[in-house]
Amino acid sequence: TNDDINKSKFAISSYSRKESSKEATIEIYSSNANENDYQILNMTPSIKNFVFIHHIAKGGYGSVDLYKKKSTNDKYAIKTISMDLVNDKDQIVLLQNETKIFNEINSEPIVKCYYTIMEEENLYFVTEYMPGRDLLSFLNSTVLPYNTIQLIAAECLMGIIYLHSKNIIHKDIKPENVVISINGHFKLTDFGISEIFNSERSKNKFLIDNKIDVLFDRKLSLDSTISSSSGNAKKKYGTLYYMAPEQLNEEESDSNIDFWAYGVLLYELFTLKIPFEGKTQKEIEENIKKRNITYEYI
Repeated sequence: TNDDINKSKFAISSYSRKESSKEATIEIYSSNANENDYQILNMTPSIKNFVFIHHIAKGGYGSVDLYKKKSTNDKYAIKTISMDLVNDKDQIVLLQNETKIFNEINSEPIVKCYYTIMEEENLYFVTEYMPGRDLLSFLNSTVLPYNTIQLIAAECLMGIIYLHSKNIIHKDIKPENVVISINGHFKLTDFGISEIFNSERSKNKFLIDNKIDVLFDRKLSLDSTISSSSGNAKKKYGTLYYMAPEQLNEEESDSNIDFWAYGVLLYELFTLKIPFEGKTQKEIEENIKKRNITYEYI
């Protein structure tokens, strides 16, 4: 809604360093906060403000766990990135983008990020807890009612349009990245490979550009093990079945790739199948590039 888009945001930062004990540098930022979240101003900015409840999922660079905030008992899903495992310049750029994006977006069709906490060892995204399952878990069982598909289609489209209005390309629209809230609404999540695309508006600075860049730049400058994949081979980021032809061809792409993936998602919602099939990765890629859609399921 317009109220969501126009809500004010704020950034909080705190710096602490003791050379003798080599205490970690910590930065905390909060955006999209509601009135109750302002109490963070009276708290030490640390992951210690939260209590671990249980594990939710594990990824290549860390994990997602359920926590509660000590002062309120509110539950949050906290995504932890271990910076020791990030040894690729491209991946650091993606993390920079994800941090900036989380602190820029604030809309109902998008999973909210309330706090971003940075330490030398770990990066934490404190996000809205979504107790419902992701969309994939429903598609694995049965065809959804038509009115439910309409709701999913509308709310996902609202999320995509909102992101594009902020000059953000999601780049990984798929059922696993559509999650269900406690009140039955569908929201987009996971901005791990998202991109802030070039435009006049994108030249405007995000709230925390400088502070975040300083901390990520330290990782790049101090760690001699950092490598780059942008030399001879360009990485293809995304999920094959939902990638647009221009992504596979490594051509210049724009926000339209999100609508391509959205179309694949809609096909899957109605048929429980994917439109581009193949026995090998190469065959799937060729079918996508040639638009060889499997129509027999429709």
